[in-house]
Amino acid sequence: MPPDLLAAHRANDRTVMLAYGFDLKMTKSDCVAEFFKLDETLSNRP
Repeated sequence: MPPDLLAAHRANDRTVMLAYGFDLKMTKSDCVAEFFKLDETLSNRP
């Protein structure tokens, strides 16, 4: 991946993590698990 594209992906990841209040040291697996929890919570709303 070109360095500038990789930097853009990392900046986007950081922005999304901060927007959701995630710890920036979370692993990708932890992030996915948290998104699944959020999705389940939102899916069960009336």
